[in-house]
Amino acid sequence: MLPCPTENRRPWIILLALLTLFTYVHALQNDFTMDDRAVAMGSESETNNPMVSELRPISEYFSTHYWRGLNPTGVLYRPVTVLSFAVRHVVFGDSAFVAHLINVLLHVAATVLVYLLLCQLGLTKLGAWLPALFFGLHAIHSEAVIGIVGRAELLGFCFGAIGLLSLLHSRTSGSLKYIGWMLAAQCFFLAFCSKESALLWAAFVPAFLLAKRMIAEPGARLVPKLGFHVIGEAVAVLLPAFLFLLLRERMIAAQPDGTKLAVDAVVNPIYAVPDKTRVMTAAMVWGYGLLLTLFPFHLSADYGASVFPVVHSLTEPAALMSVISVTALAAILLGGLVMHRRNPLLFLASITFLGFSFVTSNVAVPIGTIFGERTFYTPSLGFVFAIAWLYRRLEPKLQSSNQFQTLATMLAGAWLGISTFTIIQRIPVWESNDSLFIHEAAAHPDSVRMQVCAAAAWEGRRNLELAAQHLERAVVLDPGYANAWNHLGMAYYKLGKWDRAYEALERGFGSRRHDRSIVLPQLFGNRALVLEKLGKPEEALTSLESSFRTSPPSFRKTREYCRLVERLAHALAEDPDASARIRRLARDAGVELVLPAPPAAGSGR
Repeated sequence: MLPCPTENRRPWIILLALLTLFTYVHALQNDFTMDDRAVAMGSESETNNPMVSELRPISEYFSTHYWRGLNPTGVLYRPVTVLSFAVRHVVFGDSAFVAHLINVLLHVAATVLVYLLLCQLGLTKLGAWLPALFFGLHAIHSEAVIGIVGRAELLGFCFGAIGLLSLLHSRTSGSLKYIGWMLAAQCFFLAFCSKESALLWAAFVPAFLLAKRMIAEPGARLVPKLGFHVIGEAVAVLLPAFLFLLLRERMIAAQPDGTKLAVDAVVNPIYAVPDKTRVMTAAMVWGYGLLLTLFPFHLSADYGASVFPVVHSLTEPAALMSVISVTALAAILLGGLVMHRRNPLLFLASITFLGFSFVTSNVAVPIGTIFGERTFYTPSLGFVFAIAWLYRRLEPKLQSSNQFQTLATMLAGAWLGISTFTIIQRIPVWESNDSLFIHEAAAHPDSVRMQVCAAAAWEGRRNLELAAQHLERAVVLDPGYANAWNHLGMAYYKLGKWDRAYEALERGFGSRRHDRSIVLPQLFGNRALVLEKLGKPEEALTSLESSFRTSPPSFRKTREYCRLVERLAHALAEDPDASARIRRLARDAGVELVLPAPPAAGSGR
């Protein structure tokens, strides 16, 4: 099998890049959606992320966590990704067109890099180009490409691939190999600092080099002889990994309030469960990721609470899915290890998929999400290697049999066609928050998070009845979700259904979980609004005091609460004790009150 001739690569690369680019070109019309608005936007966002709205000293990006612009603590460390958002904002402002263009071009670059990596494995031009096309048009990548925060996946992949290609090039560069090692080390460091899971490139590099050596020399030894070039390559990979871990550890240690990650159960319902429950459920979800990698034709923006059943015991029906998933994943691992000499590409496929997906599977440790399509961007490279292995195995038959060639072309074309059509369908869904939330709530009615988000979208369109319907669906799916009860209470409040609003808010207080720093103050404050409408100003005052006592200062200046303070001041103006309490609330809320003097003691009412 001859490797791709260098002089003939350019037409294949151009065609590959154009097909990938044209598939995603309509994404350039989309806006910022979901986490994009909080993390990737600067001065025009509701949160005004200071790490993006202005270009701060480089050292600040490498000493703070991913959510630094929004939360005081966090464990995610992606300085290169955040820095890319800041540089874009300084040059182009909050241009959604530019932000999406960068993501699309990064995905095009990643697809070309996959082609170059496949060429290094001794495949023919078509044998490398076709699997690379499967990567470029793989629908599971759509979230990472269309969602701007998916930049972390794209940067991690591109820098990791360039680092590996730099190492490979250094082997034929003679005295220039030092430059190749230095470039590789820099790229690996940038990859690791783009997203934490990119650290797995440090393990992928030796696996790739082993597969390459096995393809070129089937009888070669598994462990290469320790030589100068092997030491240089190891340093180029391990040194940036050590530096990344050191910087991340310093970032975590510098946080004053600790680093305990508070993950909402609606995003990852297995984050805080016992290890046995987490592992059994995570194994099932990991198997679903394998299935979606093979057939990425039914996608979703959310896989949180109620989407996957939580497996508590092997006696439950859902446990069968966990067993099937573990069996399939174990078979892939065992098959890859057994056939590492006879089929190095298949070995590389299994190691790549299982290795890169393991760190985000929740099996070893819980992470911030139970499942996300974007987390399978790099693991899908294993699927690409499997396609390359299959093509190489069938290539003689493809050349000798026209019928077989026609059948194989039809199957490959069908997969690519359906996958491309899925991408084209997903792009307008992600056009805006409203289009995304409303579509996903209808297409995936078991997603609690999408029901709540769709309610916010309908509320923004002044359709409170539909908003309430989505929230009613959410609390049926997850009766313990305090935030859904909170929003449902306010939907009823705005509809004038005050008794139902009070009942919903009380259910929120009784829920098994609520964020004491966010949801609890809202529940107290919203209950005060409802109590005032029910003609109970004294109880409303007490509830509002509880809200202000548990909330940050910025929360207390909400227009609705400021107006409530004014109304309570007039309703309780004749009560000296209540008036004094209201004046304290007014100071906290920044409200200037003009009240009649309280009656003198003993003067009566």
